[in-house]
Amino acid sequence: MSIFKGLGINSYYQECTNKSDNYVIFSIYKEQDTEIADNISNSTLYYVTINYWYDKSCKHLDKYKIIKEAMKSNGFKYDGCTDLVGTTHFCKNIDFIYKEWN
Repeated sequence: MSIFKGLGINSYYQECTNKSDNYVIFSIYKEQDTEIADNISNSTLYYVTINYWYDKSCKHLDKYKIIKEAMKSNGFKYDGCTDLVGTTHFCKNIDFIYKEWN
């Protein structure tokens, strides 16, 4: 996604192919038609999860706040955040909702 490129963070869809100190893996975990009239969907809601992985030194921890603000300023609605732990990295799992008009 160009949002992450602008922040200088490597991003991957569903699977990381080149782990670094910090990176993002994103995916759409739910998609649904909305604003339905006469059996025609006028918009689509996308539920997006962003997994921001950062090394356990935590020197990049605060970048998740920058990611959150960048997503919001690009039309995504913040929907919550949880912490995850990996072998070599910690993770902020951040959920967003995006509405696209058809």
